[in-house]
Amino acid sequence: MEDKIIEGYWDCDYCEKKAIKGHLRECPACGKARGENTEFYLLDRTYLDDEAAEKVSMNPDWLCSFCEQLNSDFDENCTSCGASKQESEENYFEMRERKDAKEAERKDEYDDFESNYAYNSQGSSSGKWKRIGIFVVLFLAICSAFGIYKAMQPKVVKVTGFEWNKTLDIEKYQTVSESDWSLPDKARLTDTKREIYRYKHVIDHYKTVTKEVPHQVASGYHYETSTRNLGNGHFKETRRKVTDYKTVYKTETYKKAVYVDVPVFKKKYYYDIDRWKNNRKVKSSGKNQKDYIGKYTLAKATSDSGIGKEREGEIEEHYYIKTVNKKKQKKKYEVSEKDWRSIKKNKTIKIKVDLDGYATVVKKDKK
Repeated sequence: MEDKIIEGYWDCDYCEKKAIKGHLRECPACGKARGENTEFYLLDRTYLDDEAAEKVSMNPDWLCSFCEQLNSDFDENCTSCGASKQESEENYFEMRERKDAKEAERKDEYDDFESNYAYNSQGSSSGKWKRIGIFVVLFLAICSAFGIYKAMQPKVVKVTGFEWNKTLDIEKYQTVSESDWSLPDKARLTDTKREIYRYKHVIDHYKTVTKEVPHQVASGYHYETSTRNLGNGHFKETRRKVTDYKTVYKTETYKKAVYVDVPVFKKKYYYDIDRWKNNRKVKSSGKNQKDYIGKYTLAKATSDSGIGKEREGEIEEHYYIKTVNKKKQKKKYEVSEKDWRSIKKNKTIKIKVDLDGYATVVKKDKK
């Protein structure tokens, strides 16, 4: 690694003289010392000899808190006003960070002003269409929400008719043949077999495989140069040797397991067992308020074990009202059995309908 010191430049903010050499603390044109508006920069690569470089501090200048002039790190007191270095609150880099932050803030404010002015005076085509798109989406969302809200609000209808339907399951006690990995209670075993219960993933053998594995190896080197601002009118150039690498591939062999699925056998039971099973359905329907369950006769057992006997199972019931509203629009709604039985034909009622179309009668408040 090789380091060199480069002399930088700065501009006088008082007389506006440009490209003042970095080792000069005062402007050669007007005599003003470099202060808080100073910014060091490079114009060319003027390297200092070893003797001169040894006299350059590696630390930045410090800013006097009283007269706001920059002083060398070697100076314990301000060369302009005599204030102590210990009372300094900022060095060159901290000063530049503060100044740059203020400049960035002013630039952002100006850019905001420019964009707002352009937007207000000329308008933005893309912004216009974007606002229109947002408005349309919001409008549709509001319309959809309002439609749902309106649909779920209580509505007044006149009852013009009724409908209903019922389905009763008839179950039969019968002997069925089943199989399982265990024998249930009261089952009558008819056979057992060893069958595949599941498969187990196991290693069958190993095979030799090859693959190309990438490796990084040195292939040469190059030099990289970096420059660092020392914050005192000088810059430090560092030149370092960097190794270059290239990718080479080596063939490697390894053993890879080959798996097979091996069946795991288990005893399976085959048996007869008596169970209640759905046997038939009894359906009934009508367009009035006289609902009923269709006629049926339950079969009796054909043996002492109860085989052949029938019983009532689950029943599925649906009740509907036919309505017409003030706009003469006809519609049918499903309601609860309780509401269905309490409603009278040709009566006007208030109902509330959910999103599934199921209606509930709204009761009048008791005063």
